Amino acid sequence: MKIKMIETIVIIDSFGLNGGAEKVMLNTYLALKEKKQVYCYLPTNSFFSKKIDASNLYEFNSVFDIISQIKIHKPTKIILNNKKSLQYLIPLKLFYPKRQFYYHSHGYFRNLLEQIVYTFFLLPFLHKTICVSNSIIKNHNALLKKNKKHLLVYNGFNFQFKSIKRDDDKYINIFFWAQLRNWKGHLFLLEVIKEIKIPNVKFNFVASVQDSESENLLKKIKNKIIEYEIQDKIIFHLNIKNHLEFIKSKADISLSCSQLKDPLPTIIIESLSMGIPVLATNIGGSEEILKDYPQMLTDIRQSEFLNKLKFLINSLETINRDELILIYEKKFMFKNFNNSIVEIIND
Repeated sequence: MKIKMIETIVIIDSFGLNGGAEKVMLNTYLALKEKKQVYCYLPTNSFFSKKIDASNLYEFNSVFDIISQIKIHKPTKIILNNKKSLQYLIPLKLFYPKRQFYYHSHGYFRNLLEQIVYTFFLLPFLHKTICVSNSIIKNHNALLKKNKKHLLVYNGFNFQFKSIKRDDDKYINIFFWAQLRNWKGHLFLLEVIKEIKIPNVKFNFVASVQDSESENLLKKIKNKIIEYEIQDKIIFHLNIKNHLEFIKSKADISLSCSQLKDPLPTIIIESLSMGIPVLATNIGGSEEILKDYPQMLTDIRQSEFLNKLKFLINSLETINRDELILIYEKKFMFKNFNNSIVEIIND
């Protein structure tokens, strides 16, 4: 009687911080480990290292560490998570030409050089590219009419919230919890807040300070707040645990203010899962999530964002929160993601 061998898969992520793509990487690991041997290769001291079973975790410092460890684990398939991990594709393909390589794409190629490198030098070595939105597929096909290697799988999450009674508050609490990155729109939002004259509105900034970039941006934000004299309108919540449960108990509105194309903003999906109305800049994959709620989409002009935000504040009572949750449950739950990832990797 033949013993069926369990397939071994390696997932490589090289970001190391707490990002949306890394949350999805964790879900990919959880989806595949049910029936496969899955190892996660993460940078030393990665934020997500503690969320991976110790026996399935390998921390690396260089591509040479990865090459030597793959020789030990002998995976049949290797998943490169996010754009930064593509730097390992060619070295790994040279050492392990028979392995199948998958690229899980959470980001755009933002200039012609990046598109040329991906299309003509990297894509030929990839078995499939898993794209988190149609917006990403369009970007990756920019130099091609169409490529069957590009597959759509929306990010899926298994958000579980305790039964939380919403805090009674005399203020309308507007929450923004994007990563502290310049393109996420914190400084843009301050320009909008400066023009808000509604007295019972408070803006809540939730963020994790993880590196020098986030530290520097936080300093800029605080300096701008003083310059604009809007200290009384803004509350900071930094490095808090269980931030989504905290937000769910307090938020009336959430914001997604990305200034560059955002493939599939996690903030929007998180907001829907909590039944929180959201206003999002309509660039990237935002429209794919909120296509049934055009009033929650705005372009990146400050005047348009301000007008849409005022409208949302004044129409809060007309929004059915249960219908927002239903969008999340239909398209962005972990079970949907799980089924799609397993099907693609098994193909």
